[in-house]
Amino acid sequence: IFNINKYIIYDFFIPQTIYKIWRFNLTFKKTRIRSINKKLKNSISIFKKEGMVLFKLDNKTFKYIKLVNQKLTFKLNNLESCLGMNKIIDSNRPSFKKYRASLLKLINPILLIKIISHSNIYCFLSNIYPKKNIRISYMDIWLDGINHDSFKRSTETRLFHRDESPKDKNKNIIKFFILLSNVKRKNGPFTYIKYSHKKEARKNDQYLKEANDRLLRYTDQSIEKVYGKENIFYFEGKLGKSVFVDTHHGLHKGTIQEPGSTRVMLAVYFKLE
Repeated sequence: IFNINKYIIYDFFIPQTIYKIWRFNLTFKKTRIRSINKKLKNSISIFKKEGMVLFKLDNKTFKYIKLVNQKLTFKLNNLESCLGMNKIIDSNRPSFKKYRASLLKLINPILLIKIISHSNIYCFLSNIYPKKNIRISYMDIWLDGINHDSFKRSTETRLFHRDESPKDKNKNIIKFFILLSNVKRKNGPFTYIKYSHKKEARKNDQYLKEANDRLLRYTDQSIEKVYGKENIFYFEGKLGKSVFVDTHHGLHKGTIQEPGSTRVMLAVYFKLE
């Protein structure tokens, strides 16, 4: 029953509501949309160049994010160290991802709509791929760093990889992450390799060493050697910090947490077709 409700709410209700709000803004707030586009030119330029860009949210949106943080903190006590969650694994989560639990059902969907439906987000996406339709293909709140066995070694999405697959080669997926807890290096920040999304840079992959995981993944040592330590971006910071990333083409991973530390992050996938 929960799976059915989850589909109706998060895969249908939230995306459809956000689209309608975006369309309303386009129809009745054209002047404002144009002015926002001018402010976003620099962000768009950085994103195209580096494959990622930090994205500043307005004060109103931050208030909603803070409210999400307060609700999660009330239910989980300490978001930077959710030790009590070690035995709580999302029943729908694959067995090989036991380092992660979903907190999505702990939050009122209306709050998520208020955060994601902001005009700035639509303007950013529509200016990067102006001829493509934007839709939300996935949304979740990740709690990473549970299950003590998961701290022993990096596996799965904690190893560098790209999200591109043969079946969606002609599609573009942009991910939008918002920190719902304070994140330092010990909390296992999302990690991205700048410039690795470019075709010419991807020729360097032939020099990367595979990590012998279930899927094609690369070792940290070879990434650092080939792409340079200076191009490794760690998504660290305080509550409310957000970033757009091209994980479809760019190399990325979730850094493994130190034992006793966790990371809580809102993840939204935008598919542009």
